[in-house]
Amino acid sequence: MEFHPRPASPRGSHRLLAAELSTGRHIWEQEISGDVITAPVVSDGTVYFTTFNGTSYALDAGDGSVVWVKVNAATSAPVIANGQLYETRKTLAGKETVEGLARVDTKDGNARDQELIAKSKAEYLNQGSGGGVALSSAAVHALDSSVGFSAAPSSAKLAEANNAVGVNSVVGAWAFQGSRAAVSKGQILNAQGNYINSVRAADGRQTWQAEVVGLPGTAGGQVFSPPAVGRDYLYLAGADGHLVSVRQSNGGIGFSYALKAPMAFQPVLAKGNVYAGTSDGRLICLKTGNQDADGWYAWGGNAQHNKIQ
Repeated sequence: MEFHPRPASPRGSHRLLAAELSTGRHIWEQEISGDVITAPVVSDGTVYFTTFNGTSYALDAGDGSVVWVKVNAATSAPVIANGQLYETRKTLAGKETVEGLARVDTKDGNARDQELIAKSKAEYLNQGSGGGVALSSAAVHALDSSVGFSAAPSSAKLAEANNAVGVNSVVGAWAFQGSRAAVSKGQILNAQGNYINSVRAADGRQTWQAEVVGLPGTAGGQVFSPPAVGRDYLYLAGADGHLVSVRQSNGGIGFSYALKAPMAFQPVLAKGNVYAGTSDGRLICLKTGNQDADGWYAWGGNAQHNKIQ
């Protein structure tokens, strides 16, 4: 099939394909600038995504036409709620790399705030840092070699990913999720570096911030993957092997388990159980005895990767 007549990124090296689920028939194909961070997100007939060079896209899900494209140093997949998009972005404060939340109008892609919200140091996004994924440098390069990527192909564009988010390996790019936010009860919630943030979606004011201290890797590292969201708690899996629940209302700890196995991806919540995969290939089930841990069945909560509580 031919590419969309209006390219999202003219002469882009990568493609986003929409296909019919039952038959595999190609519906449309768009030119984009690089690999997508984690997964596209679908909301109200629009598909939103971020590529590893820090470009944010909004395309019509029906025909692939461009709604808007912004080169804005984005560092995570977006989440969409009530006509607003929320994503993390990278910037410099003097010579320091910092990351923060941006509130964006879904109609035109323009930011609502002049400054990023809940900014904090983000050494994990510096070149060669690995992007904060829960895998050591030796582990990601060994895994790259095990699947035939002893040297990444130029088409992977890892130089761009390294410059944007510190990822310089194929497996590291597969595992990277950034500080992706969730939305619950009018709050934007995310794990960012060694902080957990809660920000009011309506006006961008921070309601609370919890600092993670005393764990290896908390200085300059990305401690937790993006949260899974229950009714009243967040559930977070950590690079150092900690699985914790945090109250959405005030950041207080519900439970904390040291499982001694690094976890790269957010957990799944189902019928009172928390399921977490470890970076060394195990699956852990924690029976909480609380139905709060339910309803988060996929990355991002649902098939659209955009569950809003």
